[in-house]
Parts: sequence; C-alpha cells; structure tokens
Amino acid sequence: MTDRRAVPGSGVVESAGGDEAARLSRRRLLGAAAVATAAGAGLRVLGDGASGADAAAAKPSGKRVVVLGGGLAGLCAAYELRNKGYKVVAVLEAQQRTGGRVQTVRQGFVNGQYAELGATRIASSHNFTLGYASQFGLPLVEFTSGDGLYQLKGKAPFIHTDGTAWPADVLPGLQSTDRLLGADAISWKYDRGDIITDPGNPGYLGDPNSTRWPFDNALAANLVPVSYRQYWADNGASDDAFLLNRAINGSEIHSDGALYWLMADIVDATWSQTFAIRGGNDQLPAAFTSSLGALVKYGCAVTAIRRRRPDRPRRTFTPSIGPL
Repeated sequence: MTDRRAVPGSGVVESAGGDEAARLSRRRLLGAAAVATAAGAGLRVLGDGASGADAAAAKPSGKRVVVLGGGLAGLCAAYELRNKGYKVVAVLEAQQRTGGRVQTVRQGFVNGQYAELGATRIASSHNFTLGYASQFGLPLVEFTSGDGLYQLKGKAPFIHTDGTAWPADVLPGLQSTDRLLGADAISWKYDRGDIITDPGNPGYLGDPNSTRWPFDNALAANLVPVSYRQYWADNGASDDAFLLNRAINGSEIHSDGALYWLMADIVDATWSQTFAIRGGNDQLPAAFTSSLGALVKYGCAVTAIRRRRPDRPRRTFTPSIGPL
C-alpha cells in the first residue's frame, strides 16, 4: 500500500511509524516543492514574487509559456511564472482535477471526516510548502503517526509495529539484519542516510539547494543516470526490502532516479515537526488552481510537441483544444 493516511482528527486512521519514524520518513507532502531550486527553476518564491492579486502589476517579459501538468509542480510553476511577468497561455491537465498525487477523499465519510489518497504530510523542513500554505491562509495541524497497515503480494492485510518481526510468509527475502527494523529504518539504511546527509562524511552528496547541484558534487553527479532501484541493489537491498520501501513511499519509485529520493533525505535532515493542512491537503492545489482560474484546462492530455520551423517556437498539441 502507498502512504494513504488520514489527517489527525479526521477519524480515519491508517498510519505507520512512531515519533522516530516521523522524523526519518521520506513520505512527504510536496517534496518537490520543498526543493524546487534544486531542479534549476531559478525562481525566488514567497519573498519577491507578486501575489495572485498583484500579478497584473508584474512587468511583462514578452515570453509565452504553456505548462504541462496540473500537479503541484505545474501549478506552482504557472503561478510563479505569471507573477514574474511571463504570459502563461495555459496549464494543461489530462485529468478532470488538479493536484496530481495530492488527493483528498471526502465522499463516503461523515462528520467532516476525510482520507488522503496520496501526499499526506508536510515536514518542517519544507519551507516553500509551508510558505505557500501561509500565503493562501491554510491552517495547519500537527501530524501524528501510529502502526502501519500493509497489504503486500496479494496476501492478507497485517498491522506492523516497529521493533517486531515482519511476517516471514509475506517477506521471506528480508535479510536477518532487516527483520526487526521498521520500514522507515530500512529505507534510511539502504539510502545510506547517515552518510549522504552528513557534510563531514566523505560520502556526503552536497546541498540540493545549490543551483549547481548535483554537478558541484562528484558523487551526486555520478548518480544522475542511476535508478533508485539500482542504487538500492548496489547497496545490498533485497527485493522484499525495496517492496517495503515502495509500500511507504509510493509504487512508482521503482522508476524514479536515485537522486530524487537522496536529495529529499538531505533536505529532510532538519525535519523536526510534521504537519498537514486542516480539512485536507488538497486545499493547497485548490488554492493555486483558484488563483490561475481559466488558465487551467482539464482533459487535455499532451500528445505531441513539434517544431514547425527552426526559427519558430514549439507548439503544444492536445486532443481537446488543438495547437496552442
């Protein structure tokens, strides 16, 4: 199972780990936003950008932008680019909703209860995410954890408490040294978290907030082509250990690059508290969406990006609204 948890007070409980697990976990809400500068965005946010109300006052840049995807990264990019004076033509979202992996479900619950199907928590180290929540006036609540409910390999669900053995019939491939570790501790172990996050260690991967990262650190640069799955295999992880990692961090991680998750480890090294948005985390993408208004186009899956002429900009095509 992926990290599908309810916010405290929602009345729906499906959680894993204790206080230590909360500190170590990379099950993060909006991890990409927390390290946006590491992606080379080159944008300063929350300090000098115009607010949504002042966007019209931003000096026009003369450049037109189409944003592909209405997940949190796309919404944030469109919001900041517009505030910097770029002409945002559209935000193209294939689904009928925005938010990407940030999705809150309320249907079927009573008394204001809800459950998070995707991104669940905001670490205190995620300054950008917290800043946007504050900017949009979204109240936070402290996130607490409990024991994890797992369903793996089609077998019966089970609850696991850190410090107890994992069921051998479900995870027979775990190494003996991993059998009593919690899922977060296993993940930290094979990420080599103690090494890659320590500036005094020769294995330190550098500062992801540097605009030159990862190329200003030889070890990090060497990991650019390495998949996360391969990185774990190189560090001796079993398939069952990686399965637990997928259970807590998302089933898509088998196709992720190693640096994405290792970058998050470094950023989260200062994680001391954990929060969620009161009433549901989907309120953050909803706030971006509301600010962008009619720029957001739903049901617009991008099928091709083609260059008409070498001296002309590329055109983005979607099946529902044609070329832009």
